[in-house]
Amino acid sequence: MKQLIIVAKGGLANRMRAIASGVSLASHAGADYRVVWPVNSELKCPFEKLFLPSHGFHAPENVSALKALFLYDDNRKRNLMLARLLQTGRYNLRLTDGMQWPEPDRIAETIGATSGRILIASGLSYYPFAGALYRELFRVRPEIEAEASRRLGGDGKSFVGIHIRRTDNRMSIERSPLELFINAMQGEIASHPEVKFYLATDDEATKQTLREHFGARIVCSPAKARRDTQEGIVEAVVEMTALSLCRGIYGSYWSSFSEAAALLGATPLTILSV
Repeated sequence: MKQLIIVAKGGLANRMRAIASGVSLASHAGADYRVVWPVNSELKCPFEKLFLPSHGFHAPENVSALKALFLYDDNRKRNLMLARLLQTGRYNLRLTDGMQWPEPDRIAETIGATSGRILIASGLSYYPFAGALYRELFRVRPEIEAEASRRLGGDGKSFVGIHIRRTDNRMSIERSPLELFINAMQGEIASHPEVKFYLATDDEATKQTLREHFGARIVCSPAKARRDTQEGIVEAVVEMTALSLCRGIYGSYWSSFSEAAALLGATPLTILSV
């Protein structure tokens, strides 16, 4: 029996695209699968605190940081370079972000030619998936969706979503400067004088600057962005959901979060970059 062990790595949006890639690949390769969701420093929140079970799909299995580090990771100093040794005999094929992958159009062929257990540990979009599959896999919990809708006054289509990634994302900072967003927002006001903006950002200075420019048109989270607590991850899904409910999104270059929000709501996305 062929089985893919799909290990979701990285932050929230990275995990979502990797899981969708793996489930799509399993379907096309005629394989069974398990999804592994590490609760670790990259994302300290169990899957079920964010999403409902999906009809017809296997629910992700939460695993501890220690188990993920030794049983599903590459060799690293943190696991004393023992991961490969502990994984010996467990998998007939390993594909991880630290290795050379087959070309996307050959991955299904490679999987199809391999029997037994196959480890795929990634935070990338490594195989095509349909938007409908993505939205079925990631059905946001009703209390999270209700909070997102409340912030938009129950009328998301009167909002344009703005996602500005900052902090440690050098590519977003360099390629998606704030001026591009200000210009785009001014253009929206010129075309739709009643428009409001839902702003999702990990930078408090950006919130303040855009409030100074656009005043009460700006709606955003009252909390500082944090990804090192369960509450912070829940808030991230509220933000992602709020963006997805808007009539369109202006997003940041090199940000999987912008793309995840657009996929979640089948919402038009414009990446602003120079």
